[in-house]
Amino acid sequence: MRTHPHIAMMAEQPLPAPDKGADAPEWIHLLPAPADGLVQTADSRGPYRLERAALQSVIDRSFERAPQLEIDINHSSFTAAKTGGRSDAVGWIVAMQTRDDGIWGQVEWTDEGRKLVAGKAYRRISPVVYHDRDKNLLSIANASLVNRPNLRGLAALNSEEALMDEVLAKLKKM
Repeated sequence: MRTHPHIAMMAEQPLPAPDKGADAPEWIHLLPAPADGLVQTADSRGPYRLERAALQSVIDRSFERAPQLEIDINHSSFTAAKTGGRSDAVGWIVAMQTRDDGIWGQVEWTDEGRKLVAGKAYRRISPVVYHDRDKNLLSIANASLVNRPNLRGLAALNSEEALMDEVLAKLKKM
């Protein structure tokens, strides 16, 4: 039986300070790995489940659709793009690794992305994830530079309900 994944926009991961002499961090923290396996949310859509044993599986599934995952601005790939607006990539996640505190992504920044991060125009990263009906996190779809994520702490950033319904409908057509 095939199950349709659901999607959630996650937040909030602060961007780490760049390495000395760098203008943007090479590695960014994409998903936490809470000790209890639950990624808490500020709204009723969570918590999401992410067991430590599933971290590598999440990474593997993330790269099944594409060899690189785009980083956009304010989730424009799911908002502006649907109406013909711009959703340029400002970076590309080219590798991921598990660490004690979760999943980290190695980023190749575009010139624009590097300038935005170095100039502190954006200070947070918000990954978009696929999850199943039981709210188990399955994979990372992409990530966005954001400043004001909808949710607090290491929590799911779920935009307005109408937007999420549109995103889910789009995914079901895939």
